[in-house]
Parts: sequence; structure tokens; C-alpha cells
Amino acid sequence: MKQINYKKSVVWVDVDDVCVMFRTMFNKFLRETYHFKITDDYMAKSWTYEEIIPAGDDFMNYFKSLPVNWTENQVVFPFVKAYLDEIHKMGHYIILITAVPEHAVHYRLKNLISTHQLYFDEIYFTSQSKSLYAQEIIKRFGNSELITNVLIDDRAKNCIDFLNNVPNMEKIISLDAPFNNSEMTSYPASNIISYESNTEEMWNKLMAHLRQ
Repeated sequence: MKQINYKKSVVWVDVDDVCVMFRTMFNKFLRETYHFKITDDYMAKSWTYEEIIPAGDDFMNYFKSLPVNWTENQVVFPFVKAYLDEIHKMGHYIILITAVPEHAVHYRLKNLISTHQLYFDEIYFTSQSKSLYAQEIIKRFGNSELITNVLIDDRAKNCIDFLNNVPNMEKIISLDAPFNNSEMTSYPASNIISYESNTEEMWNKLMAHLRQ
């Protein structure tokens, strides 16, 4: 079984709006395709854009209407590659965990690996609770009881899911955004959980923690 130095962490990293810019791409798509009056940097009040989608419409229908290769040309945040390389050099184990439709997986891998050469040790695609995958992955490590876990994910719901279901959570970093308000109220910032105002600040908080 694979072993990780018990003084190091498994760093779990979300992809959309953590490594790559999903929101700006999706906002532009909604504006140009459906003529919604929103800017590229519009921050939705709800995860499913309820405040702008007409009543009765299903958000998933808009999401599913994205081009089949929508993950192929996503822009990577400019600081992500350097930070992932540094985390790797520190000796931490990097696992990307993300939810995209099966038809988009190939394009996402092409974008992350071929186009942008992002370093990671493993990547998982899941439409289920991310913590279910994490629990199973951790079992593969022979010293799993010693492993500490760090998560960076822009959706607080996923972060709380990890906090409640993944052992030895050392640090959780999420986004201070309207669509996270209910989770933030239930789980305010603490020594384990932090909420940052934008993606770059999320990564800076992650790196500050790992450099301690």
C-alpha cells in the first residue's frame, strides 16, 4: 500500500473556480446565448442562479447546453501552476477532485495536463458527495490513520461535507460568496475553516498554512 510521510498532508483541490475559471466562462455563455444581463465577473446569489433564471426553468438545462468541449479551453488562474509545483516540492500529495459530465472528462484532462501542465498525483471525477470518494481513496494508504487532510473548494457545501465525513481534516478553505451564506452561518470561520473573498486569497491562505 502507498505510504505518505505522516508529517505531510493530502491536499484535496477542487477544479472549477479553484484551478480554472468556470464562472467567467459560464456567465459569458449565459449572456451571449440566452441574453442574460450579467457581466463576466457576476457572482450568483444562489448556486443555481435562481435570481436570474426565469421561474420554472431548470438550471441544469442551461448547464447541459454548454458546448460538449467546454472544459477544453478553460483559463487557468495564473498563480495555480506555481502553487501546485511548490506543494509537490514540499512533499504533499495532491488529489484533484471534481464533478463534470462524463463527456467532458477527456477535454478537462487535456486542458489540465497537455495545455497547462498542472501537477497533481491523482484526479477523480464524481457526481456523488466528494467525501465518499475521499474516504475510499484514503483507505488505500497504509498509514491512513496518520494522514492529515487539507481541502480547498469554492463551494462551502463540499467543505462541510469533508469536515463531517473525512478524518483528520487539518485545514479547509472556501469562498466567502453569497451562494455559501447558509453554510457559513452554520459553520463560521475557525482555526480549521477559512472563507476568503476570492480565488487568489483562497490559494494564498492554503500556501500560508502549508508553509508553516
